[in-house]
Formats: sequence, structure tokens, C-alpha cells
Amino acid sequence: MEIYDCLIIGGGPAGLYATFYAGLRDMRVKLVEHQSTLGGKLNLYPEKIIWDVGGHSPISAQQFKEALVEQSMTFNPDIALNTSVKSIQQFPNYYAITTENHHYYSKAIVLATGRGIFTPEKLNIQYNPKFELTNLYYTIKSLSTFNRKDVVISGSGNVALDYAEMILPVAKSITMICRKNKASGHEAMINKLNNHPNFNLIYENSITQLLSNNQNDYISHIKLSNDQTINCDALIVSHGVVSNMDLLGTLKNKFAFNDVQQIETINQVETTLKGFYVAGDQSIYNNKPSLIMSSMNEGCQAINKAKTYIDLNAPASGIVSSHNDKFKQLNIKNYHNSNTNSFN
Repeated sequence: MEIYDCLIIGGGPAGLYATFYAGLRDMRVKLVEHQSTLGGKLNLYPEKIIWDVGGHSPISAQQFKEALVEQSMTFNPDIALNTSVKSIQQFPNYYAITTENHHYYSKAIVLATGRGIFTPEKLNIQYNPKFELTNLYYTIKSLSTFNRKDVVISGSGNVALDYAEMILPVAKSITMICRKNKASGHEAMINKLNNHPNFNLIYENSITQLLSNNQNDYISHIKLSNDQTINCDALIVSHGVVSNMDLLGTLKNKFAFNDVQQIETINQVETTLKGFYVAGDQSIYNNKPSLIMSSMNEGCQAINKAKTYIDLNAPASGIVSSHNDKFKQLNIKNYHNSNTNSFN
């Protein structure tokens, strides 16, 4: 029976950085991710600009994800994609993790699933599924898609507002549909958008029908609940995400949960189970910052706790990269490559 030092559940920022740091600490690690690609919630808005990552100028979610994934592969971890954990069973010296097709065994676990398995909330009306292949979007992959187009955004939360801000410089116009009499996103952003001549926010309305071209393969107009019809070259639906947290149901009697199903951790990352740690959005503790950097720090803390749980004689933290023998050859290689490129 193969037993890993640590099995990490979730391939978002917390899980990816935990994977890197586990390798730095000489741990045999397995990363399990439900989706077909790593990155977690960053995959939902690849064009979104992130401002609050320390040491980075504003960076797109896609670029940040790619950097995180590359870093996580430094020590060649075992990765299982398209894999959902169904149950976790504790034994005296290890955990047994059951997925759809496999059983894994690990001395420690880091739960880094975020708020569950995310899929975008679909538009709650009947429409031709072909529209999702033409001009109905639940995430934004490229801003050029909306160049010189009349864009409709359904939703008025912070993600919808971010989409509008990103698209405005390239779009012909943006019409945002808000179901309530007040948008749910940040007021400062709403005021900024409202000052743009090509932005229009319609309150107390919702989309009731998608009108198509003669071939019925793309959306040409949007019909609203007030019977107004709007020209539409592209429709973006930003109604939030549906979270599948079935795994948490199997852990219900193991941990203390708050009213939104976050695990109330001890010392930020510890739980009531020995060798079981939580990092990222799934945990909650007093004065927790809501930042990507915080989740990565928790991933690092969780690995340090796991290392000292497995080996009582292990140092409390890893050696920083500038003093770590693991990076000597990599530093030499990078130095050689940078000098070679400078002469090309």
C-alpha cells in the first residue's frame, strides 16, 4: 500500500502553493482536483485583473494561474485531475481517501477546496444550447471577443462589474441588467461605470427571452421583463456560481462549521482531527483576511503543521529558497538561461 506524506484536495491557489511547499519540505505529495485543469476559481474569470497579490503589478487571473501551476510542479508532485473525493476515513497512522475510481492513503491531509466545486449559475430560462457555442458567455476568455460589440451583462455583483470595466474600452456599448432596485456590487465601481457614456444600467428587470437570428444559432436581441427589447451581439451571464460541497457532508460530524459551511479552524489551519488541515476559503477564523495571498500562506502553514505531525524532529518551517540546496541547480540553470538570452 502506497502512503503519501500529504494529500492535498483542491488545485486552487491554496492547494497549488501547498503542493510547492510540500515538495520544498521533502514530502511525498498527491494533489487531487475535481476539475480538468488546475487553478480553481481563477479559471472562472481568466481575464480579470488581480491587484492584491504581493510583489506583482496588476496581473490577469490567467497569468497568475499559469505562474502558480508552473511553481507547483517544481518538485514533480503526483497530480490527479477530474477526480472527486467521495469520502475520507481516519486510521491510527494514516487517512484513506476514496474517489470514484481509486483509493489513496496519506499520513496527512490538507483540504483546500475553496467553497466547493464551482460551476457558473446558468440563465434560468429556456434557450438553444447552441448559444453557448456562439455568443452566450458564463466566463470571459478573451477581451477581443467583445471588440466593437453591443454587450449585455445579466447580473450586477462585483464580478459582473469587473467584467464591465474590463470590456468597456473595447466594446461598442454595455447594458447591465439588475434584477433589484440596487446593484449588489461596490458602489464606487457602479458610480465609475455610470459616468461612462457607453454604459447603461437597467434596474428592476430580468431577461425573459433570448431572440435569435433566422438560423437560431446565435442571440440577436434580449427581451426583458418590462417587454423592452435590446440589441445584443454578446450576452454575459454573471449570476454567481453553484457550489457542490458533497465532501463536506461526509465530514459534518468531524468539525465545527459556521452557518455558511466553513470549517472553524484552530490556529488558522488546524482542525480537531490530528493530521487534518484546512487552507483557503474553506476555513474561517477571527480576523481572517479575504485575500489570495492569505490562502497561500495558510497552505504553507498547513504543510509545516503536517511535516511536524509526521516527523516530530522536523524543523517547524522550511528553509528559504536562497539557502536551500534544492534550488542550487535550478538557480544555476536560470542564471545560465538568462545570460544566454541576453546575448541573443
